[in-house]
Amino acid sequence: MAKAKAKVINLGANLSPFEAWLGCRGLKTMSIRMERHVKNAAILASELKAVKGIKNVYYPEYVAERGSGAMVSIELDEETDVTTFFKSLGWVKIIPTLAGLDTTVSYPIATSHRTVPEDTRQKLGINKQLVRISVGIENENDIIDAFKNAVKKSL
Repeated sequence: MAKAKAKVINLGANLSPFEAWLGCRGLKTMSIRMERHVKNAAILASELKAVKGIKNVYYPEYVAERGSGAMVSIELDEETDVTTFFKSLGWVKIIPTLAGLDTTVSYPIATSHRTVPEDTRQKLGINKQLVRISVGIENENDIIDAFKNAVKKSL
């Protein structure tokens, strides 16, 4: 038990009473928030499919009969400058890990998959043009506009 307790403490799996209360409070509205996340993600994925400068849009609905979720990945065209894209996102934050109320983006090749060997990344479709999006609960038009404007500025 002592060994297990030490692991839990060292890995951060223990919560203070306040953090536990926040978690319980958040669970009360989780289903409503997830409905909005999923709705916004589906709309964003659909809108981005037709945007010049985006090569591919990956959304669970496109690969699974019953797929959905709040995550969208896009693969920018080779002509689309990734650095300019990230700089042009405005209010959308770039973060190393995803999830939360706000729309955020991650760059897998420099964060979550940076230690994965190049050949493995290529097999997984993780390249320098891939961007992961955690779609938030903001106004859907604001989200769409942020990404369309960033792509447009990056061409």
